[in-house]
Amino acid sequence: MYSLNVRDHFMIAHSFRGEVFGPAQRLHGATYVVDVTFSRPELDGDGVVVDIGAAGERLKAALDDFRYRNLDDEAHTLQPWRNVTPSPAQRYVFRRNPYFHRVDGAGRQLPYLDEVVMTVTDTKLIPAKTGAGESDLQARGLGFDDFTFLKRSERRIGRRVRLWKTTKGSHVALYPNLNAKDPGWRAALRDARFRRALSLAI
Repeated sequence: MYSLNVRDHFMIAHSFRGEVFGPAQRLHGATYVVDVTFSRPELDGDGVVVDIGAAGERLKAALDDFRYRNLDDEAHTLQPWRNVTPSPAQRYVFRRNPYFHRVDGAGRQLPYLDEVVMTVTDTKLIPAKTGAGESDLQARGLGFDDFTFLKRSERRIGRRVRLWKTTKGSHVALYPNLNAKDPGWRAALRDARFRRALSLAI
């Protein structure tokens, strides 16, 4: 196995919340060093793993969006997209969260879509709007009694109508504050065993 490593760095500004962080609660800078390793079982025809110049440029381009940003100005979320539309509104735009913590099986950053637009409408209008092709993906607000009408509109609007089995997750979700000021609560809530027990209890 042959490997090539390229390295770059970027600087950001941010602050931490909670007395445990002391002076770091104030805005300060941080430098992140990023290493990317390319590996392959055999060298290519030129006897290299990858063009080191091109690899360096790709890494630089990937990091350019993060350089010199104040992360405190960003809307903090663990979700794949973040809402950029102030409420109240009837049309909400959700943009890709560049800090989303997941990748797919090939190592590509998720989510794939850069933007999701959600329109809020009267429940009674959802079948009609869906049948008119005004929705790219619609599950809520539709019932089996709408199936025939929507099936007839498939070819006209270029959408597929499918029967989808109903699935439901939890009706209640708790999001413990892992940065609680009380040291006892903070230690308990950061313990995965406690959170699992809490999940089972509810």
